[in-house]
Amino acid sequence: MDTQIESFEERTKPIKGLFNWTMGYRQDSDIVHSFGSVARKNHTDATRDAVLVKRLRSKSHLVAWYPTRCGGSAAEYVARLASHVSVDVYGRCGNLRCQTLSFYDHDEDCYEMLAGKYFFVLVFETDTCADFLTRALHRFLRYDVVPVVKGGANYSAVTPPGSVVDVKQYPEPYEVAALMMKSAVNFTQYSEYLSWKRDHDVILHDHDDFCGLCDKLYSKEYVKKSSHEDVNAWWHSGTNCVM
Repeated sequence: MDTQIESFEERTKPIKGLFNWTMGYRQDSDIVHSFGSVARKNHTDATRDAVLVKRLRSKSHLVAWYPTRCGGSAAEYVARLASHVSVDVYGRCGNLRCQTLSFYDHDEDCYEMLAGKYFFVLVFETDTCADFLTRALHRFLRYDVVPVVKGGANYSAVTPPGSVVDVKQYPEPYEVAALMMKSAVNFTQYSEYLSWKRDHDVILHDHDDFCGLCDKLYSKEYVKKSSHEDVNAWWHSGTNCVM
């Protein structure tokens, strides 16, 4: 799901002061809706390392990108990165296809194929907005592949430590390229990105947050007496979205 940077000021004028809660990806929402989270397992997976060795041996390519929109700052970054390493681009922005028709309609076959073939996948936000995470991030985190992320979220706060490569931490794309190439040929270094999987699982939130909303609607403890005077002003405050 892409963010849509649009003004809805006119549409919200008639409903100023009517909303008690906000719900969305923003961390300052009354009810934060995310596409996934990470939870600790009840027990450590003792067979994890042996399985990982087998899976890593099946990987044959370095990095893939499957964008939802062509152009923009993400494409510009990928072009710079591609001058240092080969980036396989899938979908209408590239010349490669998943065997199935769709990637972003919850097509698990495509996620599984990319994760099995590549060491890294680029998970770049179409619009860089504070706190926003694409649904693809947590879906890829379920597999043995390392997401390379670019966006407006605080990734260290919403992903397991060391589980992703945040391009903001590297001044130049060639540094990210060098890191990927080095990690792909060093099992110990690469497996560190996946070490959190021994005792943690990824939970997808496609519908869970809406169940949580219903729970709060029926909870007397969560009744909120105040209201948001200007939802439009709240929505645009501090978003700092960049196309």
